This record gives sequence, C-alpha cells and structure tokens, in this order.
Amino acid sequence: MDIPIDRIVTEENEQILGSVTHAAYLLFLEGRKDEAREMLIRAHIDSFFDPDRPNITTGKIVSEIYGENELKEPSERSACDPEIVRTAATRRVSKYLFALESISATGRMTRDEPLRASIVEGRYVLKSCGYNDIAAWAAAGHETVQDVLIEADKEITVCCCWDGSDYYSYEYINILFRSVGRHTNIPFDFAVFVGPEALKPGHLHALDSAIKVVSVGLPYWWSGMCAWQKQPPGTETENILYLDLDMVILGSLNEIIRYPHPHAYMKDYPAYCCPEGKEGDGNASCTLIRRGAGQKVWAEYVRLEKPQWNPLDPPANRQLPLAVQSIINDPAMGISHAVFPEEWISSYRLWVSKYGLPEGCRAVSFHGLPKPAQCLDLPWVKENWR
Repeated sequence: MDIPIDRIVTEENEQILGSVTHAAYLLFLEGRKDEAREMLIRAHIDSFFDPDRPNITTGKIVSEIYGENELKEPSERSACDPEIVRTAATRRVSKYLFALESISATGRMTRDEPLRASIVEGRYVLKSCGYNDIAAWAAAGHETVQDVLIEADKEITVCCCWDGSDYYSYEYINILFRSVGRHTNIPFDFAVFVGPEALKPGHLHALDSAIKVVSVGLPYWWSGMCAWQKQPPGTETENILYLDLDMVILGSLNEIIRYPHPHAYMKDYPAYCCPEGKEGDGNASCTLIRRGAGQKVWAEYVRLEKPQWNPLDPPANRQLPLAVQSIINDPAMGISHAVFPEEWISSYRLWVSKYGLPEGCRAVSFHGLPKPAQCLDLPWVKENWR
C-alpha cells in the first residue's frame, strides 16, 4: 500500500505539497525554467542566512567553495560572501532540477536507501534527506509514494497468542501476520505471546522470521493476557492491536489502528440479539490499547492470582469465565472502553453465517465454531485467509 504525499511533512511540520520547492518544480515542468531556478536559488540563499534554521547542506557546499579558492571561511554565516553563497545555492539547485527532469522522464524515483520517517498522529515526519525527492515526485503528477521507499518507525505492535496445541496450527499465526501486512500501510511490529507448550521442539520453526516470539509462561489463551500489561513484554510501541488467531481480515485496518479512543474493542453482540444493558460490551477478539490504557485488566488478573484453567475443559466454578471480557464488561470494575462500529468487525457465528458480510466490514471473527480452515468453500474466506 502506498503513502499519500499529503501525509508526509518535515520535522517542522511543513507540508511538502504547496511548499516553495513544490511550486518551483511545477513551474519548471511547465517550461518556466529560469523563473523556477531563480525561485529555488533565492530560497536556498535565504535558508543559508536564516539564524534560526540555517540550511546545513548549502553550508557544506559554501565551505567547499571557500576551500577550492583557498579562502578563509568566516566563522559567522552572516559574514560569508554573498556571491559564494549564491554559487553554492546554484550548484545545489542544479542537482535537484536534474533529478526532477529524470523523475519526470522516467516515472521512477530511485534512492540508494529508503527515506526515514517517524509517524506522529497519522503523519509521516521525515527524519532524513528526501524532501526534494518527494517534492519532485509530487510535481511530476504522483499523489502517493511507495511504502517501500519510506522506512518508518513502527507505530503499533499487532499481537496474538498461541498455546502450541493443535487447536490452532502454527499456520494461523503466519496467515494473520500476512493478512495484517496486506491490509495496512501503517508500519507495525508483529508479536505472538506463547505458552510453555509452544516452546517444544518443532512448534515454532516454521513461523515467518519477522514475527517476534515472546514466551510469557502462561498456558492456553491466558498467554494473551500479557497484551493488557502497561508495556507488554517484547513490545516497543505505545500502541497495541490484539487480534485473535481466528480472525479473517477483509479490508483496511487503518481506521481500526487510528480509532480515536485509547481502549476499544470489537462489539460483543450484534444489535439484533444484544441483551439489554450489554450494548457497550466489548469482545477481546479485536482490541486496541494505547499507552497502557488496559493495564487495569492485567492488574485484576494478577489480583486473582492469574487463573490458568483450560478453556476446552473448564472447571465448573472458575474465575474469569470469559477471561478479559469478564473484566472489561463488569460494571463494578469501572474500566472505560469503547466499541468499534458493529460492521467493522463482524461475528461469523452471530451475523455473517446468517446475513452475509455487512457493508464496510474489515474483519470477521470466527470465535467459537467453525474456524476459517473449515470454511474455505466460502470465496471470501479462501481469498482473504491465506
């Protein structure tokens, strides 16, 4: 998936689209080359002499010219020879305009290494040189930049859990990882929290090498409880998206990842069968947690001395019969959370099997039975669960 250029900004939060550089490049490609060149040269000269934000690259070229002419460079930029500064700016602009003509003629933007960026509130903030490349690419008529050309800091960790049993094969983990990669252009880490059984020889060898395996010492589905810690083990991001392994992803996850609430869940009941008072109940099959907003869930689990009963053979008098959901949906706990729009993550058992895929569906949860591997006769499952 590609990155819209209107979401790429400088470290000073300046848009590339509509900037002086972008405007000059448009003029140049319209044939007003002298006007565009002078516009860029003047911008680089002004930047060089700006005491608050002096241009480093132009400064290096100025130093080179002083050296070429065996002249002593002044210690203060304000004392530099204006003609030398203009020569430096002209050299730099000529290089950029040559690149612009190449991009316009070939339709390709080639770089020795990816651009580096961090993601802040949905914008890509450039941390490396590349401003001029993107401005040229935009002036040549492109609205997006290939994500392979931008190496961004990870914004979120997508995680799941696996107990190592044959209830879910390891391939469920690989499929979920690939599915996430196909359906978001937001840079992410992917981690699987595993219990003791999963660490036995032969269980993890076939996982994709990009998947982080995090041993947490909890069996069954309880290994997933770690996602609700203030900073889950093995993660480096402040944002967490927890997904059950039996999720089939159909559409973009971007709106889920960027949902404007620090603690949000799949809606537990479709409206047609929702018990009174349960309209806001969450289902942990899809959970967004920002900045440790779910840590009260983990604290309650610890307070109850970390129950670890087998979900496939549950004891009659068990604590937390629905694990996370027993905590977040208990009014007495007072844990603030939101639910995603009902159609975004739909239950196969409660909705899709009866009424089909809702419009705008991003993912289908196969909680309970059947599982995706048993529904490959459905075209949408076969197409997306791979």
